[in-house]
Amino acid sequence: MSNMINRTTVSQWAAAILFFAGVAASQAQTNTAAASTNSASTNALAKLPVVVTPTNSWKTTIAFGLTIARGNTDTTLASASATTQHKWLNNALNLEADGLYGESKLPNDAKNTETAEILHGFAQYDRTFEKGFYGYGRADGYHDGIAAIKYRMTLAPGLGYFFVTNKITDLSAEAGPGFIKEQLDGGSESYATLRLAQQFHYKLSDHAKVWETIDYLQQGEACQRPANHRSPGI
Repeated sequence: MSNMINRTTVSQWAAAILFFAGVAASQAQTNTAAASTNSASTNALAKLPVVVTPTNSWKTTIAFGLTIARGNTDTTLASASATTQHKWLNNALNLEADGLYGESKLPNDAKNTETAEILHGFAQYDRTFEKGFYGYGRADGYHDGIAAIKYRMTLAPGLGYFFVTNKITDLSAEAGPGFIKEQLDGGSESYATLRLAQQFHYKLSDHAKVWETIDYLQQGEACQRPANHRSPGI
């Protein structure tokens, strides 16, 4: 009788051990599957492309120039300019203001003679297309006291092309129709125009660059009275 009880007890313990072993194995398989799923999810997330949001910071440049000459003729010439640019993914906004003032005096003159009095500013919005082309809309304001131009306002949309564009150098040309309204000493006028322009920038360092721009405005009727604006600088 005692032997039967012992055998029954051993059988119960063996069944219990087998049961708990089965539960442990099943739990281990579940944990392994969950770990594999998490690992696969992590790998899938790692393979997703990283989206880089472009920075929309303003870039501003300010320049001053002063030339003084003393001799048979005393000459003083001062210039100043400020440009700022804001870029998006396919768009750009450019703002600029510049001025030039000069005086000269001969030995027998009682006072200085004004030789330059120019104020100029513009705002231009660019929309980039494919393969270097871009469209633009531009508004200019101009004053020349020596040429008796009280003001000249220009509106000019058009098409531009980048021959070179990278982080150091850019070279572009622009062309398009325009409309000019100006106030001269003899009265005011309005007329259509053709605008041709060229721009060049070269970055010397993070704080210095060389640039050169040329704007040519031609009156539509009889191709008379062109208006030019040149702006070299460093």
